[in-house]
Order: sequence, then structure tokens, then C-alpha cells
Amino acid sequence: MKKNPLFFFALFFLLFFQNKTIAQIFPPDFLCVRSDSLFWDIPTSNTCGSFNSYEIYFSSNATGPFSLLTTITNQGQNFYYHTNPAGDIWYYYLQTNLNCVGETVLQSDTLNNRQPEIAVLQTASVNGSDIEINWLPSPSPETSGYIIFRNTLSGTVAVDTVYGVTSFTDNNASPDSQSETYFIVALDECGNTSIFNEPHTTIFLSQSVSICDQAINLNWSLYEGWTGGIDHQEIWVSVDGGVPTLVTTLLGNATNYVFENANDTEEYCFFVRATEAGSSLVANSNEVCVTPDVVQKMKNLVLKNVNVLLDGSVELTWNWDSDAEIQSVEILQSNDNNSFTISNSSAAPALLGNGDSFIDAISDPTTGKIFYKIQTTDDCDTLAFSNYGSTIYLTGTAQTDLTNFINWTAFDIKNATV
Repeated sequence: MKKNPLFFFALFFLLFFQNKTIAQIFPPDFLCVRSDSLFWDIPTSNTCGSFNSYEIYFSSNATGPFSLLTTITNQGQNFYYHTNPAGDIWYYYLQTNLNCVGETVLQSDTLNNRQPEIAVLQTASVNGSDIEINWLPSPSPETSGYIIFRNTLSGTVAVDTVYGVTSFTDNNASPDSQSETYFIVALDECGNTSIFNEPHTTIFLSQSVSICDQAINLNWSLYEGWTGGIDHQEIWVSVDGGVPTLVTTLLGNATNYVFENANDTEEYCFFVRATEAGSSLVANSNEVCVTPDVVQKMKNLVLKNVNVLLDGSVELTWNWDSDAEIQSVEILQSNDNNSFTISNSSAAPALLGNGDSFIDAISDPTTGKIFYKIQTTDDCDTLAFSNYGSTIYLTGTAQTDLTNFINWTAFDIKNATV
């Protein structure tokens, strides 16, 4: 059978370019320079021809020009010592010389004889009982790993060494009891390390409860380490294990906040989130949780009715908060709705319920209007007052035509309607 010409063209194309790909001459894997010695891993992917040498090029400038420093004819050799008594900065790259005429010769990374450049820390953010650390990679191509350091009472100690990543989670820190400070050091295959970078310090948040103010006081240390400083900070709260919601946004230098109207039947969990100025980087504080033991204030005290009974006594009825923590109830009285005095005081009932009543059997509603208010005193000696209400004062006059003229004052309870 006659073959399609396209078949032979495709076969030639595949074999030709596959051979070209395989025939690339790979350089040694240039690892690092320690003191005056260069170290590399021997390439294993070169198959196009016999070995001639490894070539080492050097320059005093990172951009060249580069000159041939030496050739290594021992294929198994993986180091070279370059005498440098003056301690000059040199830049090197390596390539492999094979008997592969016309093939592409690849060059290694260009490394220098100085320690790796620093890796810049970005964030040290608390997540639960852990601290998540993130950094930018060192720009030095010889960098193979990073050493994470943390400040302790014994000094700055290495926490761990990681390779091929730019993040680390420290699960042995104590973010719930203190701020934690971290450094990152870049590491190469020769054990050379960069200098220490600028440290980053976590936010440490604490709380206290103001029992009589029904408030939770939040205090925290500022995040440290961002070059641009802190743009703003946010207070977040979760109630009874719910989804955290934003409470407020504060300036970058704020270190305290008062959370008001706290309820002693709910658990509040807070954390602070800082945002770096000029970027979107954020760092969270530790989380603090509290079910505050606060005194529930009397918030809704409403005098509902003032009623003169048939026996001439006055009945007062009111509504109030059933969960308020009060120690006493006072009946206030006035003849002019201006100067009120206490006419009766009694201990608060053990269970408040939604309201209560009182009968004033002493006052005489036949002599004029009597104004009343209800006053409560809570466990913090804070007073709460109801609206005012008054009796209806009724008068009558006998007429000559054997009729009676009756007159009365209007229904008068503040915020009430007839």
C-alpha cells in the first residue's frame, strides 16, 4: 500500500524535534558558593554526546561581561575552589561542554559568593491557637529554604526550617497569652544564611468586663513589622458561636475599644484585624471569648395606669423588664408634676415578671390631682424612672334646677392616649 506523504512528514517532524529537545545540553545544577568554593549537582540528562568538561564563567558584575574562569574535565567533580584573598564579590554561572555540535548549551543560574538576600516577612497572623506566617521569597536564586525564628524568654530560637514554600504555621506558640515575634532567614544548600530580616509581632488582645456599665473593654497591642504601618483596624465579634460580624473600624493607632450593651446570657468572641497601609495585607489578633457577668439595667419602665378605686385609694400599674436586676422599687409622688418625693419604698420582688402594681391607700385624691412616677434602683445603685401619670380629679356642683354640674381633669399619663 502506498503511504500518504503527510505520514512521512509528520514522522520526520516528530523525530527531528524530539531529538532536538533531548539534545539540549543541560548545565550542572549550581547549588551555592560557600566561602571561596562553588558546589553543584552533576547533570544526568545529557545524552547527545561524550563529555568534555564543565565550564565555569565569572564576572565582577551581575550583568557581565563574563569570562571563562576554568574548565573541569572530571565529569564526577561537583565543586571548585576559587582563590579570593581580597574578598571580592564575584558572580558565576556554569555550563556543560559535550561533543554535540550545533546543540543548544544551557546555562545555570547566576550565583554570587555572598550570603543569600533576605526574605521579607509579610504577615504573622493568629488563627485559633496557631500563628500563620507568610513572606516573600528571597531574590537570591541559590536560596533553597528558610529558617523561622521566634523570640522566647531564652532568646531568639529557630522554630523550624522549611523548603520550597513561603509560609509556615507555628502551632507551638502562645498567642492567647502574649504577642509573638518572628524573623525569617534565607538558607542555601551550602548552609549560608541571609541576615535577619525585620521582625513581625502579632497582635495580643485582652478583655475585661465593666459590670455596671454592661460593657466589655477590649485592649490590644499594635501589630509591628509593616514598613508602611497600619492603615486601619477592625473589631469583629461572634455571638454564641455565630458568624463573625464587623463591629467597628478604628484608626491605625487605636489600642482599645468599649463594646456596649453586653448581655449576660450571650457569649461574645472578639478579634482585632489590622490592615497594612498601602496594601491589602491583614493580620488577626488572638480571639478572646467571654460571657459577661453584668448587671441588667432597667431599660423599659412604663407607668400604664393611675386609677382611683371606690374606696378612695389609688391603684398604679406598670410594665418593666423582667430580666432587670433591681434591688428596690420606689413610688414617687408630686402635687405639681415638678417636685417628686418618695412616698413608698419596698424591696424588689424575687421574680419581676412583665409588670407590677401598687395601691396607695394614704393619699387623698379628692383634694386635687396627684402625680406619680415609678423609680427602680438596680444592683449598681443606678436609678431608672418611668413616665409620669396622674389621677383624674372629679368635682361636682348642685344646680338650682335640681341637676348637678360635674367637672374633671383630663386623663394625664405621659405618652398615653385615650
